[in-house]
Amino acid sequence: MLLPSEKSLFENVSSSEYFSRAAQLKDGKVDGIILIAFPGYEEAVVFSEGKPVTGVHEAKRWLTVGDELVDAVENKAVTTPGRMSAYRLDPALLQIFIHKNVKNMTETTLGKYLTPVLLAGYLETDRSTCIIKFSDDNATAYVFINNGKRVGAAYVSQVGRSFGESAFKDMARFKENTAAAVYFMESAARAKVETPVAQPVKPPAPIAPSAPIAPPVEAPAKAPVSPPAAAEPAAKAPASIEESIKAMQPRLAKPLPIPPVPMPSGIKLSVAMSEDDILGLRHRSRQKVLETLEEGDVAWVDAKTLASLPITAQKVNIVLPDGREYPVTLKEADIEPIENRFIILPRKLRSRLSLGRGMMVEVRE
Repeated sequence: MLLPSEKSLFENVSSSEYFSRAAQLKDGKVDGIILIAFPGYEEAVVFSEGKPVTGVHEAKRWLTVGDELVDAVENKAVTTPGRMSAYRLDPALLQIFIHKNVKNMTETTLGKYLTPVLLAGYLETDRSTCIIKFSDDNATAYVFINNGKRVGAAYVSQVGRSFGESAFKDMARFKENTAAAVYFMESAARAKVETPVAQPVKPPAPIAPSAPIAPPVEAPAKAPVSPPAAAEPAAKAPASIEESIKAMQPRLAKPLPIPPVPMPSGIKLSVAMSEDDILGLRHRSRQKVLETLEEGDVAWVDAKTLASLPITAQKVNIVLPDGREYPVTLKEADIEPIENRFIILPRKLRSRLSLGRGMMVEVRE
């Protein structure tokens, strides 16, 4: 990973020295990162005040971040030959990694109207926390955004490296068909569930003395009632349980037929776009970026619509107006109000299926 830092602590040393070098960061209470390059991929350990807190794994277009990766990265550093460098990083940049996971990744290519500046502007407006990576045959660049604020940028090509605003300006050299990937970050911390402290049980209050209880008054005994005389001799009891059941069968009611359970049908939704005001999107800019960049067969609906669909999984079919069915994966979009009965499709999928704004589709298993 190309990091926006010129404050190197050491560069290009053997990864077998990891623990001795990490001790230096610990003693100095350094905010920084140790980056380890292996053949075909890179890994890193992020330090906060000298403590290793988060691990990073990057292999080409894939990026994984998590606190649970620290031990694996440290062990691999001393068991697998690699080259290691360390850099000081600003706290705002560290916050992109510390206790974070990659929530989702969206990738596309730059076009005539989608430039690095425009893409970064969308994500800043939406107050996203993310990493943007641009790459072509000649250069690679990274933009780091923390809660809608650009906190770093780096650019490297055959000519050299640049950082900060200079790097951001150099990204204007990227032309159409440049690969772009956005890694959205989310907090990995989970709220702790505290067990309520059991309250001590108070002893029951003493019962106040009361007036003496009078002895119960006995009711007068009733004379025994003689049974009525039988008009006819009683029927003979069945000799066994089987005979009892046979005797009862004529009186048993016939079971009612069980009505057939109707098969669940789909739900009809109207095709919409993230720019439509009627949707009430909480994060319109972010959804617009996803709609523009997403190349997979996915679709977005609001939370209540997603919960109300008669499906058992997120894999569904959408029935197009001409009767064709197309499989997609449903995802949730932050739409207010939570039930609008709309569906948002990626721009490329919408074009491929010849769907326009306002057209009705049916979603079913």
